Amino acid sequence: MLATKVFLVRIVIVSRNLQSKKVAIRYAVALYRALVSDTKSLEKIYFFSKEVCQVFSVKKMRIDLNQIVRTNPKSVIDLMKSCLREANIKTRAFDHFLEMLLDRKRMDILPEILFAFIEEYQAKHDIEVVTVTSALKLDSKMKTYVKNYLEKHLQKMIEFDFDEDPSVIAGLRIQMGSKMIDMTLSNHLKKLEMTMKEASNG
Repeated sequence: MLATKVFLVRIVIVSRNLQSKKVAIRYAVALYRALVSDTKSLEKIYFFSKEVCQVFSVKKMRIDLNQIVRTNPKSVIDLMKSCLREANIKTRAFDHFLEMLLDRKRMDILPEILFAFIEEYQAKHDIEVVTVTSALKLDSKMKTYVKNYLEKHLQKMIEFDFDEDPSVIAGLRIQMGSKMIDMTLSNHLKKLEMTMKEASNG
């Protein structure tokens, strides 16, 4: 009986998450359309959203945001507007959009909306997001080399995210959507280990 209740609760949570994502996508599309006539503002809000989403991706920040939204959602808008002013971004469309979210009590899904807005912008501008992972931080010369090489071969606009992961040991791991090119030493060692196991089993 308990297992059935837990299963039903999980179904409800998944259903709510899917519904929130659908709503977030609708708002994101509406935001894109509101900004599309002003190319400069659209681009600025895109990069601003990416910076904000980096903050939202930190679990503790999401918890703090949820607490603030429940107690004082207006303060979230004031904070966003303050950040926009500091970044010298002036757009009434985005200000009105935030006010609309407040009126409709949708501030709780602001992170999801901004994530969806980023995806909408990238899809409309045919932007390929490439994540390059290395054991140590790459210097500017190496980053430029990787960028030039991939842009030349992919023949499209690319945005790069450079990450560090000591577990790769050496080399690079390049993620492009569902495709991954793994040129790391750790991957080479895993393959070598599997080959040795197969040889010993044979």
